[in-house]
Amino acid sequence: MKTKALYIYAGAIVIVLISILLFSQKTSDTLTEKEATENQKMPDDEIHNPHKGMDMPSAENIRPDFMDRYKELKEIYAANPGDTASAREFASMLSQAHKKGQAIEIYLGILKINPERTDILMALAYEYYETKQLDNAEFTTMRILELNSSNTQALYNLGSIAIARGDTSKAMNIWQDLKRDYPASEAAEFAENSLSKLK
Repeated sequence: MKTKALYIYAGAIVIVLISILLFSQKTSDTLTEKEATENQKMPDDEIHNPHKGMDMPSAENIRPDFMDRYKELKEIYAANPGDTASAREFASMLSQAHKKGQAIEIYLGILKINPERTDILMALAYEYYETKQLDNAEFTTMRILELNSSNTQALYNLGSIAIARGDTSKAMNIWQDLKRDYPASEAAEFAENSLSKLK
């Protein structure tokens, strides 16, 4: 009788051990699937992350002179928004301070004064791109090309916008045309580097 009870207890222990083993294996598989799902994100390279390797502004790394100039430009802009030189510098500082919406508003204000300023259009397109407003980024870039069809930086940026939309073949075509039409330009060199990373 005692031997039968021993076999029953031993069998129960074996069943419990097998259950624990199966449960832990299932949990491990579930965690692996969960980790795989969580790790599905954009690649962290120069094409997908233009800020890779850069120190982004924070309370710890902002120089005091930056803050002094920021406050000064804010006052100048408030007193005279028509001073486009100061407005442009202030918008640039707002962008660096991660206040891109305010920077966009100032750039649009400058363009109301002079709608053909390609430097402002370029800065505006960049802000739109950074805030993932790709339609606005493309529209603004096309406006630059209407004013100057040989603006190689704008041509390069069209390829970047295509990449951001996931249209690799369009980006490759734009960059290959840029290399062919403006081989001596700095933008052609950027295009060559970007094409090599896509291959």
